[in-house]
This record gives sequence, structure tokens and C-alpha cells, in this order.
Amino acid sequence: MIELLLVLVPIALVDSIGPVRVGLLVTLLGRDRPFAPAGTFIFGIFSGYFLLGFLIALGLDRFIDWLFPQNPAPIDFGLSALIGLVLLTLGLRNLVSPNLERPVDEPESDSLVSIFILSWVVTLATSPGAVPYLAGIDQILRADVSDLEAVLALAFYCAVYLLPLLVLLLLRSVLGEAGINLLRRINEIVDRFMPRVMAALFAILGVLLLIDAVGYFFFDRPLW
Repeated sequence: MIELLLVLVPIALVDSIGPVRVGLLVTLLGRDRPFAPAGTFIFGIFSGYFLLGFLIALGLDRFIDWLFPQNPAPIDFGLSALIGLVLLTLGLRNLVSPNLERPVDEPESDSLVSIFILSWVVTLATSPGAVPYLAGIDQILRADVSDLEAVLALAFYCAVYLLPLLVLLLLRSVLGEAGINLLRRINEIVDRFMPRVMAALFAILGVLLLIDAVGYFFFDRPLW
């Protein structure tokens, strides 16, 4: 289980770099009473992402068991190779013209219900760029863990995925209103540079997954 969590950490961190989520959270943190809306937004991102991952994992697990009931390893590593190829393609393409996430309008209402709904909209709107999440789910499914441990590993992935947002929330809490300008500056940097950083990390993760699959199929020695 510890080895699985260690594998999930870098994948989740690659997945966590999202200008859309950062921009919306910075907007919420710039308001007069920021913590309830910001906390609701972060919880909504966690719950939506966890539910999305749970449904994907459940579907993949049943499909793999149906297709290869005796030895699921070939389909597991085949799926890993496919995800790696998609990540590499997305990464190389977006290094030239970054477009991994679709923009989402800023929240107009202070209603916590509206902000929670917004967080789910953000999760769905950015899901086409969540290919690393599929890689993380694949790692969980092929690990030798119980169903409960798999669910806990998925929750752990989602928690690591939220780390950048939690850091911003912590900065606003510690620095108070004086931290608003810093958060806006961070948002400008993220908006300017992170799309290409995301693309580069996608490509690197894709290469590693492809090497992992090649190691299994040709040398019977996966990367991890």
C-alpha cells in the first residue's frame, strides 16, 4: 500500500497543476469573507473528482475482470500504454499551443450552494485534461490491495491533487488581506507559465508509462 501511495503522489501532483481551479479560488479568496466560499469550492472539487474517479475505477475494474478474468495484467499494462501515449501526444501538442483546460466563468453569487455546483462544473469542464487521473486509477486497479484500500488510495490521490489549492488557502489565512496581492501575482504566474509546464509534465509522465508497459511486455520487468 505504501508503494502504491508513493507512485500516486507524483501523478497526482502532475494532475493538480490547473490554472482554471487556481484562478477561481484566488477570486474567491479575494472577497470580504473568503473562507467559507473557498472551503466549499475545495470540498466540491474533492467530492466531484473522487466521485468521478470512483465511477471510472468501478467501470474499468468490471471491464477488466470480464475481459481477462484469470490474468488481468496484460490489459492493465495495455491500458497504461494507451494512457501514456495519450499523455505524450497531449503534452507535445500543448507545448506549442496550450489548451488543456477549458475556461470557466467566475462565480457571481456568494451562495455556498452555487459555489459547490460551480466546483462540480469545473471538475467536468477540466476532465478532458485529467488523463493523469486515469493513470493513477490504473495504478490503483493493478495494485494488490483490498477494495477498502483502493478507495482510500483514491481519496489520497484526490487529497494530493488539492495541495496547490490548500496552499493558497493557507497563505490567505496566514497573511490575511495583505496576501491578496500575492495570490493574484501567483495566479498571473500560473496562468502564464503553467499551461506549458503542464504540457511538459504530461509528456514526461506519458514516456514513463510507456517505458513501464514496454518493460512488462518485452522484458517482464515493469518500471514500478
